[in-house]
Parts: sequence; C-alpha cells; structure tokens
Amino acid sequence: VEVTKDVGESVRFRSTEGQVTFQMSDDPVQDPTRVLINNSSVRVGDVVCVPIRVEDFTDLIGMGFILNYDPTKLVFQSLGQFNLPNLNEDFFKLPGAGTLPLGQLEMIWFDFTEQGVSLSDQTVIFEACFLVVDDNGTTDLSFSDVVVIGSDSDPRPFQTRAGTFQLLPEEDQSGDGDFAINTNSLTTQVGEDI
Repeated sequence: VEVTKDVGESVRFRSTEGQVTFQMSDDPVQDPTRVLINNSSVRVGDVVCVPIRVEDFTDLIGMGFILNYDPTKLVFQSLGQFNLPNLNEDFFKLPGAGTLPLGQLEMIWFDFTEQGVSLSDQTVIFEACFLVVDDNGTTDLSFSDVVVIGSDSDPRPFQTRAGTFQLLPEEDQSGDGDFAINTNSLTTQVGEDI
C-alpha cells in the first residue's frame, strides 16, 4: 500500500493486520415512509385545508412530526379528515400551546394494538386548515422532528416533501367594469327611462 499527500509526495504508512467482516441482513431493504404536501395557490381571506399524505406507510406503530408554517401568512384554524386508526385531535399539540410556538403544529400518533398499520399510497392521514392572511409571494409548509416507528419497534427511514403555496390577493368581486343588461324581452319608447 502506498499513501501520498495531495501534492504527490509519499507518506510513510504503517499497517496493522486485522479482519473486517460484512454480514448481510435477512431483512429486506425498507423503502422510506414519505410524508407529503402538494403545492397550491391560495387567496388571502380563504380558509384552506391542507391534506397531509403518506406513501410507503407499511406496518407502522408510531409516527411523529412538527408541521412548520409562517404565522404571519397563515393562521391555524382546525384539523380534520382523520384517516389513520385512532388519530384525532388528542394526538396533536396546537400552535401556541405550552412551549410550542405559533407556526408549529405537532402530531404524535401511536397504534395501541402494536400490530402495525399499513395505508395505501397517497392516503390523506389528516388535514390542517389555515386562514390565509397575506398575499405577498409564497410560503412553505414543511416538516421537522420526524420519527417513524415500525411494528418491530425500530425507527424506519423517512422522507418528507414540503408544500409551497403561492399567495394571491382576494378575488375582485366588483366585476370588470363593463355594463350589461340581461333580459328576455324589453319594449321601450324613445325618451323612456329603462
């Protein structure tokens, strides 16, 4: 064995005999569980419910994460559309509760049967609803502190995909300024007001 510095100069190398053993696991490689939010466009003044979707959700007994958002652009309103066994509001710590700051929503779920839960890809496990309060630019909803536990009680690999929301102004309800009359029939005389 020859060892050289990055400039090509040889360096004295001292080796020690040893043995390295590689052992193949009997367990197949587990695809990471994915937690996803789709991108969207939202209008100021609207309440938008954001579906939290999963993929490769196989034989899990636990999951936890923090959903992060910008509280100057979105105001948390409610939770709903629970599609994970036993998941309800009791598994969430709401923004501003205790030491959790505004801009974070925490979920911690556990399968009390410890048998493991499997869900189809693109299953919505819950929706988080927000009031849009800013129409300037974009804002992201992202995940942090993610933990996924398999039915063997071991941590599982995971991936997340944040959602980016294009913030739009309120829809103009005043019309486009054109004048129109819609009628089935109208008869009038010259000089009459209509």
